Amino acid sequence: MKRDFKQLFTIYFKIFKRKIKKLKKINIKEMIINLNNILESKDTEDTYASNNSVIQYKNKFLELSKKYNITEVELNKDISNINFDFIFNIFLSNETLHREFIDIMFANKKYYSTIEELVDDGFDVQYFFYARDEKNMDSIQDFKSICVKRKSDDKVFVGYILPTTSTNIVYEDYFFISNSIYAYYYNTKTIELGGKAESDISDILKYMESNDISDLHFQLLDEYSYYFTARFGQEIIRITTAPVNKEYVDKIYNQALIKIGKDSLSNPPEVSGLLKERLLSKGGKLTDRTFRFHSMFDNKGHYQGRAVSIRKLMNYEEISALGLQGLNYSQRAIDLLNKAASNSHGIILITGKTNSGKSTLLYCILSALYDEGRRIKSIESPVEVVAPFSQVDLTRTEDAEEKYKMTRAVAVAALLRQDPDVVLLQEIRTEEEVEEFVELGLKGHLAYSTAHTGSVQETILRILKSSPDQKVLKETLKLIVTQELIGKKCQECKAIKVKDSICKNCNDMGVKGLLPVYEIAYFKDLGKLDITDMKNVVKSNGVEYISKKDIAREYKALDLITDKDYIRIMTYEKDLRE
Repeated sequence: MKRDFKQLFTIYFKIFKRKIKKLKKINIKEMIINLNNILESKDTEDTYASNNSVIQYKNKFLELSKKYNITEVELNKDISNINFDFIFNIFLSNETLHREFIDIMFANKKYYSTIEELVDDGFDVQYFFYARDEKNMDSIQDFKSICVKRKSDDKVFVGYILPTTSTNIVYEDYFFISNSIYAYYYNTKTIELGGKAESDISDILKYMESNDISDLHFQLLDEYSYYFTARFGQEIIRITTAPVNKEYVDKIYNQALIKIGKDSLSNPPEVSGLLKERLLSKGGKLTDRTFRFHSMFDNKGHYQGRAVSIRKLMNYEEISALGLQGLNYSQRAIDLLNKAASNSHGIILITGKTNSGKSTLLYCILSALYDEGRRIKSIESPVEVVAPFSQVDLTRTEDAEEKYKMTRAVAVAALLRQDPDVVLLQEIRTEEEVEEFVELGLKGHLAYSTAHTGSVQETILRILKSSPDQKVLKETLKLIVTQELIGKKCQECKAIKVKDSICKNCNDMGVKGLLPVYEIAYFKDLGKLDITDMKNVVKSNGVEYISKKDIAREYKALDLITDKDYIRIMTYEKDLRE
């Protein structure tokens, strides 16, 4: 026979009252009645008669529903048919009824109507964003609650529409939340996007800015929903604890199309562009921020949707203010980069995979050259970092008639007549683009570009595949940098997790900030050396060389690199001296 709420609470209290004095936190699982099981039960009328509190609970709901003219309740007058889900759904659609019910049945517990009230009481409404325990996150999403942390003492609280099955997480206490707060967390299925349920693309961008997220991804989960992930160095972290409605993602996608000047009624297989927004940075300064938006068709099993990626870009002022040292390059690396930049002609390549910091390094070098008075011209598609030197944006005429288009070939030919000292070609992909790039170095210009390759040796082989004359390449090639970014080990917690504690510096990520790991080859005297055999070139002292393993060892000595990244680099990366 089921006991009422007071009986159960008394039993639990007696069992744990000796232990409670020693505990700083109370497990809600041991302290809250499982109302869901009681309300879902199909006991006989005699059983209900002996369970007066449940009858009172349901009768109070019926009484208030009649007061508020809830038609769904009128159609379900049989008390045995009223279960937890039924009551929950009624409360979601009638906040006044919900508030009055909670005030009567749980008068000793606080009720929050808005997110602002939670914030005013000192709760961190972004707590879930930093939750990394997948088991805990899954248990939260399975029932009707939220989880927040109080900033003053880091104690964790759970907020219910109605109390139901608990989780394995230990909480300090619980309270009740309105349906609008529930909608904020679950109907929109986003965590702190502008502090409101109806968030839009601008709120997404504000969220990325305020939380130092460099990359945000929308991944297809099933036919009706998505989940969001964010990148922190080499780590991809899932940041939504519940599925995100497909309708919400469709809305964000269409808003982004309008912002980047694309037709929102069309449905191209791939679309990309730049989102520009004036945002308030973490330091409280207004910043003109550019984000790179990309979307493409995505399939998961039988379901089709769109994969969306949004990347936050540093602006020119931030890059130039940091300089190479601020971007965490070693003094030896800085010396080689400066030595290459002092040449009057030749080609310099910055390579690496997507999100490896190529553009940031490139603009950092160019900003120093601009400050020296060098005449710089760039050809980009599109211009991602607005700089004070001349920049040709090829996307400006991509929709124009053929005779009015500024193609890459036309732009290169026109640019050479502008008497530049330094030329930037944003990225080389095709054989024609590689040949154009090498030609720039032969024609007396110092040319910079980027490419997607994973090592110095791979970069040389790729260039020779398109422009096979080794003699020409040896004459023009000055420097190759191949790099990636890793998370910088948190200097507070040192990536060591402490039970029942969250590092405030890194929010338990174990990393805070980014570090470049790079391979650099500065070509000085190649002579008759065969550059397809870079091991022999390095051995013959034809280049000044830094390997990724060298950098990993330096970071290890300074305790800046996580064990995971150090082992990966030392195991899989090649050193041309070995």
